[in-house]
Amino acid sequence: MITCIGATIGKAGLIRREGACNQQINAIIPFAQIAPEYIYFSCISGYFQSAIRKNASATTLPILNKNNFSGLLLPLPPANEQRRIIKQIYRLIGELIDIETSEEKLATFINITKSKILDLAMQGKLVPQDPSDEPATAMLRRINPKAKIITDNPQYQQLPKNWVVTTLEDITDFEQPQPFIVKDTNYSDRYSTPVLTAGKSFILGYTNEQDGIYSSVPVIIFDDFTTDSHLVDFPFKVKSSAMKIISVKGNVDIQYIAMFMSRTRLIGETHKRYWISEYSKITIPIPPIKEQKRIVACVRNLYQELDKIAEIIAD
Repeated sequence: MITCIGATIGKAGLIRREGACNQQINAIIPFAQIAPEYIYFSCISGYFQSAIRKNASATTLPILNKNNFSGLLLPLPPANEQRRIIKQIYRLIGELIDIETSEEKLATFINITKSKILDLAMQGKLVPQDPSDEPATAMLRRINPKAKIITDNPQYQQLPKNWVVTTLEDITDFEQPQPFIVKDTNYSDRYSTPVLTAGKSFILGYTNEQDGIYSSVPVIIFDDFTTDSHLVDFPFKVKSSAMKIISVKGNVDIQYIAMFMSRTRLIGETHKRYWISEYSKITIPIPPIKEQKRIVACVRNLYQELDKIAEIIAD
């Protein structure tokens, strides 16, 4: 069955049972010695599809009438070779399906591996500890003397001894986004300032507005409803008030905090704002400053290698 009119002209299908169609579809009924599968594969070939378009009427609604369609040429091998061709095509289709399935499995594996890397990083198992590093407790007392040191959190019972557990609010500050909201949403790639959302879209477009540009980067933008987050290291404006702009206290490595937040989500009531009420109260394991930087470097290197593998498979 092959469409002979309209935008889908040339679209073909093989049916193995009785059926009905309208006048926009031609039904090809091969002679007894001609394999229907061979005719079908010939019809969807680039050669035949090109012939259909070349012979269709050059109007806004392309049409190939029955006489012109019947005059199109097909290469016809002997019956046994038809069967060998069909068998080979089905084998190759099976291999392509296996490849696509393997790509999906690999993508899933890479995502799981990245998540496991972050889990190991937050447990102090990704990079070795250096006894000469300043303990995280001393660092925390210096940047925030009022910070809570949590000693009874069952989630982090086996951390290295020079780590500390505290809350996000004790090592971060936040700003409301209202002064940085874009006024005109007529974006253009000709403009230079990105307009951000903390959701999956991230960069919504670019604006030429000169006022209210946030430039004290790097910061983390946090979606106050979905708890999505992104690390941002360039000046920007924002789309709406549904976010918080998060910075870190002292010399805490913001990339380490961003990694923790990327794996930590809260899912709950719709349109509930989470940062102040719940998310900032989440406990976070903090290693010494130098170890934070070693963890960040190691995670980035491992991610880059995994991304290279994904690119190779995709190509």
